[in-house]
Amino acid sequence: MDLLKGYAHSDEEMSDDDAAEPVSLENCKSLALPTSLAVAPEVNTKSILKQIAIVDPRTKELKTNPTYDQLFQPEAGPSNPFKSDNQKAQKNTLTGFVEPAHINDFHFTRELRSFDTLGYARNPTAERSNEFIGNKEAAVGSQGESLFDSKKTGGEKRKRQANFDASDVEGYTGPWAKYCDEKTIAKPDPELQKEMDEIVRKRQANSRRFKRKQQQQENDNADETSTLHLKEAQDYQGRSFLVPPAFTGVNLRADAVPEKCFIPKKQIHVYKGHTKGVNCVQWFPKSAHLFLSCSMDTKVKQRFHTGHIPFCVKFHPDDDKNHMFLAGMQNKKIVQWDSRTGEIVQEYDRHLGPVNSITFFDKNRRFASTSDDKSIRIWEWEIPVDTKLIQNVGLHSIPTMNKSPNEKWVVGQSMDNRIVLFQLIDEKLRFAKKKAFRGHNSAGYACVTDFSPDMSFLISGDADGKLFIWDWRTHKIVARWKAHDNTCISARWHPHEKSKILTAGWDSVIKMWA
Repeated sequence: MDLLKGYAHSDEEMSDDDAAEPVSLENCKSLALPTSLAVAPEVNTKSILKQIAIVDPRTKELKTNPTYDQLFQPEAGPSNPFKSDNQKAQKNTLTGFVEPAHINDFHFTRELRSFDTLGYARNPTAERSNEFIGNKEAAVGSQGESLFDSKKTGGEKRKRQANFDASDVEGYTGPWAKYCDEKTIAKPDPELQKEMDEIVRKRQANSRRFKRKQQQQENDNADETSTLHLKEAQDYQGRSFLVPPAFTGVNLRADAVPEKCFIPKKQIHVYKGHTKGVNCVQWFPKSAHLFLSCSMDTKVKQRFHTGHIPFCVKFHPDDDKNHMFLAGMQNKKIVQWDSRTGEIVQEYDRHLGPVNSITFFDKNRRFASTSDDKSIRIWEWEIPVDTKLIQNVGLHSIPTMNKSPNEKWVVGQSMDNRIVLFQLIDEKLRFAKKKAFRGHNSAGYACVTDFSPDMSFLISGDADGKLFIWDWRTHKIVARWKAHDNTCISARWHPHEKSKILTAGWDSVIKMWA
């Protein structure tokens, strides 16, 4: 306050007396000077040494002498207490720290080859090179010799008795000389040779291969037999049972077709006789007063051996060529046989998978074949080059095909639970992409399809033993029922009856519905 009082507004207003008056600093604490000053203050010199030195892990030169903890401390952040010492150590690879080192290429190759061949090599981490790794007993036995020390491994060539002196006529050997360790055995006498042949014959007789071959020869030479279950093969007029009957109430002529067909309502008969599953059922040609069936009970009529499994067989429909038939084989070929001579006449080899079905069309001058390669090929009769290939993105493998009675459509059982259609226009087979019959489960089974005589219905079995009937125009299911206990593999509509269907299943039973 004294200073404020002594402050003047200007130097002119201040008088000489006021300027000469001394200022009192007794009551001013802020301007008071300390009475004692520390000339040599205490400095903590050890705190600097206790600080942690940060070492760059990528540096190659250390200007200080850090401790182990300082050298291997974490690069950033606190240390993880749950990691082991090996995990905390610095790594430049996934498994550890790799340092560059110089190794002589010859010494490295020598030890590597010795270890691979002999089983032992010198320990590269040992201070002295007398220690071995691997098979130490072999190393001690061979005194540590490597492959480059002329060590023999037993794979050398056998030496021959060499005599290349051309003047020695009798002793000259040439490149065909005997081996040095070769032993010459004399030929046995006839009695000893006879005993040896007898021993070999007994061994062959007891071998499985010989028994299998002998059994195959017996099967090839088996006699073909047939059993007639009728009292007599002919009636009192000398007519065979194969002759169509004249009075049955149904017109059995080949050109007789019923005006309208109906869906069957009940089962009228069951045919039993097969011991295993029935594969196929066919009506007797033209008259259809009988039907033929085949099953898995290994009963055949005639043998044609090719060495491969046939998947389908089709006889030529013409009367002058009915002794010729085609067989679709497992080896991707179609073989044409002549049943009169039993020889192969032609081979059709263009498919990329086993052949499943064969269908004739165009007045039996051409035929279509399906295969597991999801394609359909059109062939000319006796010409082994296909004329057309049908292969679509949505087309699956077709195991069976059937032609309609009016010869304008061909249907095929597809493996995607569909029945696909092919139209015959101007003697050409065209795939109808937008038309198909669905609703059944036939994937994995070659279920045979068939038409009604008036082309109003389409029938097919499925894997569950059911029989399906579709309307041909609307493609809708009009009827279905459980026909067999196992897969219904074949269904046939009688060509001269209005509502008579024959079904065959893998339950070894054939049923007739009407």
